[in-house]
Amino acid sequence: MTQYQPPFQPDYRAYVPAPSLRPASVTALSIISIVLGSLGLFCGTSGLVMQILMLASGGKNPFTPNAPAMTNQAIVVYGAIDSVLTLVLSGMLLGGGIGGLKLKAVARRMMIGLSVAMIVWATLQLVLKIAWVIPATADSLKRMQVQMDPNSAKVVGSMMGTMQVVAACIAWIFWLILPTCFLILWRSPRVVSAFESGGVVPGPTLPPPFPGPPQPPTGGYGS
Repeated sequence: MTQYQPPFQPDYRAYVPAPSLRPASVTALSIISIVLGSLGLFCGTSGLVMQILMLASGGKNPFTPNAPAMTNQAIVVYGAIDSVLTLVLSGMLLGGGIGGLKLKAVARRMMIGLSVAMIVWATLQLVLKIAWVIPATADSLKRMQVQMDPNSAKVVGSMMGTMQVVAACIAWIFWLILPTCFLILWRSPRVVSAFESGGVVPGPTLPPPFPGPPQPPTGGYGS
């Protein structure tokens, strides 16, 4: 008698995907970082090219040759440095966002450090703009306006300076939003645990597959 062979029973536990532990705050901030980092790389590259062209042309905008030249070369150099730092920060923001989606522990640590650097740089920018860049720019605009309309030069210069200060303060507030979110949300115990574990836990335990009908005893029957 042929020995009974139970039918094949696949182990479906091998096909159960492991659940993801990536918190919603990690997903949202990572996507925002990727978008802003990509835009920052584009804008930073464009700004750096523009500042280099202005330095090479003695402060004149190469796309508007009829406009007066920016005689304060230090302002142009500051713009070039700002563009370089924007490129660096944007590249790190993009890389941190990609690493965050993959729950790389190094990405979380990098974004925490980057957030502190962004807050420091944004605050330093605000101080420099209010104390130096905006007054120097307003003075240059006033001198340009004197050549075209001496009667409105003082009013135009004052209005432009006030508008630039308000715009700088608004930009500073927006600069602080994202790094503040990182410092608050990405330091929570749940997020830290998700990054340190890689975001994956073993799948749920399933009962063993059905073994089939019991096999007849061997050795007691002949064939």
